[in-house]
Amino acid sequence: MEFSSYKLMEKGDGYDIVLYLDECSVKFSPDLLNSKNKERQSIIKQGRNYLKKVLPNVRINNLTIMHGSFVIYQIAFSGTVIKPLF
Repeated sequence: MEFSSYKLMEKGDGYDIVLYLDECSVKFSPDLLNSKNKERQSIIKQGRNYLKKVLPNVRINNLTIMHGSFVIYQIAFSGTVIKPLF
C-alpha cells in the first residue's frame, strides 16, 4: 500500500494533512472500515511512517487518508510533532 501524494493545509499552529492512497495499488473493501481490522491499523501506521519520512518535525493537527474521493480515515493528532525516523 502506497501513498501517491499529500496536501498540507496550515491551521493555527500546525497543519492538517491529507494523504492520498495510490489508487492502482489499493483495493478498497468495506471490511477496511472495521475498527478491529489489522489492515486498517496497517494503513494508519503506514501513514505515520510516510509522514516521518516526507514531513519530519511538522506539527500535525489532523490526518486524513483518502482513496480517490472517499475519506477512509480522519485522525486528530492535536498538534503532535511526528519525529523523524533517525
